[in-house]
Amino acid sequence: MNRFVLLSALTLVLVSGFPAVAQQHADLFLDTVDVRVINLEVMVTDRQGETVTGLEREDFEVLEDGEPVALTNFLAVEQRQVRQSETGPEGYEEGGYAREPDTRQLQLVIFVDENNIDPRNRNQLFGRLRTTLDEQWRPEDRAMMVSLGSELNTLAPFTSDVADLHGAIDALDGRVGGYSRVMNDYHLLQREIQRAALETPVANGLANPFFDSAVRNAEQLARRIRLVAEQRNAQTRRTIEHLGSFVRTLASLPGRKALLFLSDGLPTQPADPLVEAWRGKFESWAVQYDQNSMLSELTSLGSLDFDATSHIDDLVEEAAAHRVAFYPITPGARSAASGLSAEFQGSGTTDGSGAYSRTVQALEQMSLESSLMRLADETGGLAFTRTLNLDALMERIREDVTTFYSLGYSPTREEDQAYHEVEVRIKGRRDLNVRHLQGFREKGAMEKLQDRTLSALHHGITDNILGVRLEPGEAEATGKDRYEVAVMVKIPFEKVLLLPQGENHQGRLSLLVAVRDDQGRVSPFQEIELPIQIPNEQVLSALSGAAAYPMRLEMRGGPHRISLGVRDRIAQTDSTVNLEMTVGAKEPSR
Repeated sequence: MNRFVLLSALTLVLVSGFPAVAQQHADLFLDTVDVRVINLEVMVTDRQGETVTGLEREDFEVLEDGEPVALTNFLAVEQRQVRQSETGPEGYEEGGYAREPDTRQLQLVIFVDENNIDPRNRNQLFGRLRTTLDEQWRPEDRAMMVSLGSELNTLAPFTSDVADLHGAIDALDGRVGGYSRVMNDYHLLQREIQRAALETPVANGLANPFFDSAVRNAEQLARRIRLVAEQRNAQTRRTIEHLGSFVRTLASLPGRKALLFLSDGLPTQPADPLVEAWRGKFESWAVQYDQNSMLSELTSLGSLDFDATSHIDDLVEEAAAHRVAFYPITPGARSAASGLSAEFQGSGTTDGSGAYSRTVQALEQMSLESSLMRLADETGGLAFTRTLNLDALMERIREDVTTFYSLGYSPTREEDQAYHEVEVRIKGRRDLNVRHLQGFREKGAMEKLQDRTLSALHHGITDNILGVRLEPGEAEATGKDRYEVAVMVKIPFEKVLLLPQGENHQGRLSLLVAVRDDQGRVSPFQEIELPIQIPNEQVLSALSGAAAYPMRLEMRGGPHRISLGVRDRIAQTDSTVNLEMTVGAKEPSR
C-alpha cells in the first residue's frame, strides 16, 4: 500500500496568472437533470439457431424485477448497419444512449483459465484456436489474450495483428498452471476411497483385527474430503475474484465486449462429488455396523460449506455493469475425469456395473458445466460445452456483436446500488430464443469514473473531453530506488462548467489518480475533491487559462503509467488521461 503515496496538499492556481480560490468545503446547491436510460442488447434466434431480423419495437416486452417498463429507445442493427432507430423524448440523445452503437470492431478477450482446465483439453483448444484465428480474423478485429495461473498475466494486449495472438498461444504451450496439483489431490482421494477395505467386526467366528483400522481409515478419508474441498473452493474463489477485477478494467472499451473463456468450469460445490463417492463406499456399511461417529464426519460437509454460487453472482453483476458477455468453451471429455474406475464398488453398489462411478462423474460434470452456462446465460453470451467447435463459436460471437436489437427504457424508481433482474419477451412468439443481459446493478458516478480510470491504467483507453493535461516535473531521490515525482494536472477552465453563486462563479471537480509500474503493480486510488471559486469580474479572463493542481507521487524507479480520472460534478462529464514516464532517468521521459 506504500509503494505509491500521494503527497500533495490541496492547491489550485491559474496558469494564466489570474487568482482563484480553492474552497475545501464549498457546497453548491444546484438543480441538475440526470436522464437515466438502461440499454439492453438483445439477440434473437430461431429453433435452428439462426439469427432473426425484421422485428419491430412493438414486438418486444421488457420487465424489470417482474414489472413491465415502457421502451424509450429502439435500435435494430443488422450486419453493423442500423436498420431502424426510434428514440424517446428530446434529451435522451444527449447522454449518448440513442447514438449508433459502435459495431465496427470485434472486441474480443481470450481468457485462459489455467487453474481449471485440463492441460490436454487446453492444448486441443489451442490447436483449434490457431486455425480459427487464421481462417476468420479480419483486419478490423481487436483481441487480447490473458491467462490466469498463480497470477493474472496479459500475454498480448489489445491488437489487430493475429501474429501477436499466435505468439501469446505459443507462450502458454507446455505450462501446467495450478490445475495438476489440485486435481491430482482430488483424484488421488477418489482412488483411495475406491480402494478402501470394507471389513466386518467378526471374521470366521473371531473378532476381526482389521475392522477398527478400516473404520479409522474411512473417518480419515472423510476428514481429507474437507481439506481437498477447501483447496478447490479457495482456487475457485481466487479465479472469480481475478475475473471480476479484470472485467472492471474493460469499462471504457466501446460497445459490447466478448470474453472467450477457455475453462473446464468452476466447481461451485467441490465437496459434493467426493461426499457422494464416500457415501457410495461407506454409508450402508457404517449404518449396518452402527458406526455413528464415522457418519458424523460427513454431516458437516454440506454444500453450503463450500459453495461459491454467491461469488458467481458477484462476477455476473460485474460483467453486466461493463457489458462483458461470457462465451465459454470446453471439450468436456476430461473435465469431469474421475479417480473412480467403472468397477467402483462400495457398500451401496454390488453389481460391479460402475453405475455409481458414473453418477459421481456426472455430478462433477454437471457442477462444472452449470457454472459455465450460468456465466453465459446471465451475461447474454453462449456456452459451448463438450465440443471443440471454435469456428462456430467465433461465428456466433461475431454475429452477436454485429446483428442485434438495442432496447432502452428510463426507470421511474430512484437510482440505487441494488441488482435488478430484467426479462425480454417477444410477444406471441414462443418459438424464438432471446438472449440478453439478465440483470444489472447501477453504479455511482465515482465508481464509474474509477472503472474508466482502471481501463486507462491497464489498457491505455482514454476519453479526454475535458482536455486534461498531465505534465511531468522533477523526480527527487528519497531512498534506494525511491523517488518523489512532481506531476502537474492542468484543466482548461473553458471546459469546466462554472455557475454563478452570489459574487463568484463556482465549479466542482473530483480527481482520481493511480499509478501502474512495468510489472503490473497498481497503487491504491487517491481521490481528491477540487472545488473552484472565481470572482465574477475575473471569469472572462479566467476562461482563457487553466486550473493547475500540483501532485507529488512516490514511486520506484523504472517505467510507469499515471492515470487520472476527472469528473465535472456539475456538468456530469468525465475525462481520463494517461502519462507514461520513466522514473530515475536523468530527465523524466513522457
